[in-house]
Amino acid sequence: MRRENGLAEVDEYTRRTRRSARLFARARELIPGGVCHSIRYFPPYPFYAKRAKGSRIWDVDGNEYVDFWMGHGALILGHTPQRVLEAIRDQVMLGCQWGIVNELEVELAELVTKLVPCAEMVRFCNTGAEATMYACRLARGFTGRTKVAKIEGGWHGYNSDLLAFVHDPLEVSESLGLQDEARSAIVSLPFNDVEGSLTRVRENAGDLAAIIVEPVLGSGGFIPADVDYLRALREAADEAGCLLIFDEVITGFRLSPGGGQEYFGVAPDLATLGKILGGGMPIGAVVGREEVMRISDSTKLPKGKAVSIGGGTFSCNPISMRAGLETLRYLSSHTGLYRRVGDLGKRARRYIEANLSVDKRYVSCTGIESLFRTHFTFEEDVSLRSARDVFEKTDKDLHNWFKIAMANRGIFFVAGEGRTSTAHTAADLKLLKEACQDASSGQDPGSGWLG
Repeated sequence: MRRENGLAEVDEYTRRTRRSARLFARARELIPGGVCHSIRYFPPYPFYAKRAKGSRIWDVDGNEYVDFWMGHGALILGHTPQRVLEAIRDQVMLGCQWGIVNELEVELAELVTKLVPCAEMVRFCNTGAEATMYACRLARGFTGRTKVAKIEGGWHGYNSDLLAFVHDPLEVSESLGLQDEARSAIVSLPFNDVEGSLTRVRENAGDLAAIIVEPVLGSGGFIPADVDYLRALREAADEAGCLLIFDEVITGFRLSPGGGQEYFGVAPDLATLGKILGGGMPIGAVVGREEVMRISDSTKLPKGKAVSIGGGTFSCNPISMRAGLETLRYLSSHTGLYRRVGDLGKRARRYIEANLSVDKRYVSCTGIESLFRTHFTFEEDVSLRSARDVFEKTDKDLHNWFKIAMANRGIFFVAGEGRTSTAHTAADLKLLKEACQDASSGQDPGSGWLG
C-alpha cells in the first residue's frame, strides 16, 4: 500500500517499533544523542537489533529486514557465516583476550602480505580510524614533513589528523576541540579532478608528508575514483617526495582479494585496512612498504626515533585474528564470489533507479561492484563524480524518508548506503525492487517532513 506522504511513513514506523522507541528514550538519558556512533541515529529514532543471520536482521519488536548496511560494510560473507562462527566458538574456549603475542597474528599478517600488493609489513590495531591516524604519523615520521593532503569529502574516522573537509567538502571546521595546528596541516584536494589536485599538491610539495585517498569515496557518496586520477596521484606523490596512502577500510578485500589497489592497478606506499579484515570482529591495520613500516620498530630504534604505534589493549585479539583468518582464507580461495556479489550490487543500483520515484526529485545510484548509494538529485541525468557534486546537486533531506520508507517494507539502509554480500540472493533483490515500487509516491515528502 502506498503512503500518502512522509508523515504517514513515520506513523507506520512508530507503530511497528514501539519497543525500540522505549529503548531509545532510555538511551537518551544515558548516552549523548542516544547513540555511540552518530551515523546510527535517524529520526524519529533507530530500531534496535536483536539478532541477525545471513542477509537478514531482526529488531527487538520482531520485524525482519533484508540488511544492506551489513555492519558498516564489515560483513561480506553475511551475518554469522558458519565457518567464521565455528572458528570464533573454538577460539573462545581457548581464550578471548590474551594481551600477549600469538601465532594467529603472525598467520594473519602473512596472509595480508600475500594478498595486498603494497603490504610488505603489517601493524594491527583495533579500528580503521586508528589505522589512518598511524598512517599519517608514519608518513610524517618518514618524510620529516607536516602536511597531509586529503580528498574533499573523504572520511577517515574520528581522528584529529583528518577530521576536516568531510561533510561539507569546502569547510575545514568539522568539530569543536580540534587544535588550529591540526586544521592548518590539512590540504584538501578535489576528487577526480587531476589538474586541480596536482596544482594543490605542487603548491604544498615542500611540506607535504602524504596524500591520502579512498579508492572509492565512502561518506562522500560511494563514488569510485577514475583510474587516471589514482595514477596521477601516484605520480604527484613521487614528484613531491611524499607518500601515497590508500584508505582501504571500505575497499579492502571487497573489490578483490587485494582490495582497491589490486582492482584499480595502482599501488600506494601505505594502506589502511579494517572492516572485512576482522571477519565481523573489531580490527584495524596499517600496511605498506618495509622501509616506511620499519620506522615503527621500537625494538631497534632508540627512544624518540621510532614512530609510536601502540595498537591498543585489544590489538591482535585472538578472536579478531581467528575470524579474520577464516574470512580472508575463504575470500582468497573463492575469488569467483566477487563477480557474483558485484552483479548483485549492479542489479541493486539498476532496480533502485528504475523503480523508485519521488515527485520533484530524480533518483541516481552511485557505486561500484557490491557498493551502492542512493541519491535524490535536483535535476535529471546529473553526473556525480565527487563529494562536492553530491553536496551541491542532491537533496540529503530525503535520505531519512528513504530510510523509514524502506524499513517499513523490510529493507534496511543507512544514509542510502548499501552493500551486497555472499548471503544476499536474487530473492532479496526482488524484495528491494518491490519495496522501491511500493514506496514511490506522486507526492513530494518535502524537506522537514519529520516535523
